[in-house]
Amino acid sequence: MKKIIHALLFPVKEERGIAKILVAFSIVALLGFTAFVVDAGAIYFEKSRLQKALDAAVLGGAQRLLVSQDEAKQTAKHIASKNGFTITDIELETEAKAIEIEKTVNKKMTFARILGIEDADIYAVARAELVHSALVKKDGIVPVGPLLGDYQAGNQYNLNFDSGNGNKGNYGFLALEGNGSAMGETIKNGSKSTYKIGDEVLTEPGLSWGIARPAFQHRIDQDANKQHCQVYETADFDCNRVIIIPLIETYKDAKGRDIVKISGFAAVWIEKVGTQNNHVITGRFMDFVTGGIFDDNGTETNLYRVKLVK
Repeated sequence: MKKIIHALLFPVKEERGIAKILVAFSIVALLGFTAFVVDAGAIYFEKSRLQKALDAAVLGGAQRLLVSQDEAKQTAKHIASKNGFTITDIELETEAKAIEIEKTVNKKMTFARILGIEDADIYAVARAELVHSALVKKDGIVPVGPLLGDYQAGNQYNLNFDSGNGNKGNYGFLALEGNGSAMGETIKNGSKSTYKIGDEVLTEPGLSWGIARPAFQHRIDQDANKQHCQVYETADFDCNRVIIIPLIETYKDAKGRDIVKISGFAAVWIEKVGTQNNHVITGRFMDFVTGGIFDDNGTETNLYRVKLVK
């Protein structure tokens, strides 16, 4: 009888021992899986956060490359700092038309420490380049249209025709979003509608000085407390006196209020507004970075787009 009882009980005890071993291995495996899921997720999140911060930094820095490489560096560092990362000089490199940041951050592990993994290095790189391209479609443009030409950055130009130099009543102003006072509002705020190369738009005949002069002066006055906006060399997208204007193919056939064609776009820094006796808006064409729709095969002017290449 004792042998029978022993035979019946021994397998049970043996199975219980095996079960304990299996449970122990399962706990270890579960902890390892938990460590992998939690810490892998944390690494992925930190990698994503770092990459987005670097992308934003180089995109913002590239906007300032045409001012100076130092300006681009400072802007990139500031943007990265606002997103939680400090960029050192050794991690940042600039060229005339490009800016790149490489950064590695260390992430402390949580559950993975159970497996002896204390931390992990997370690496990201971002590079943005300025691409000289043809702007073909843009909103926010200002309704004054000089003739299409080869404008050199820094050179002074009259944006409109002076009194007595108009062409059959046209002095270079456009009725993009309405005539009269509507033209004044469009000068102040830019067009709400989007315009593209090839669009036919109406002219605003007459000198319109009572509307145009205060509207352009309004833009200059808005930048009164912005030191970098006072000269075209340092002016940027934050300056109201930097405008995007359409370039017109010709006014030759326009008679009074008539149709002209947009043949390009350019960036201009408004230098000064004439007096009651000098009816001219003077500006300096400038190399400028802007948004919009570009065509790499089109006719380039003085505009650049920013392209994220890494």
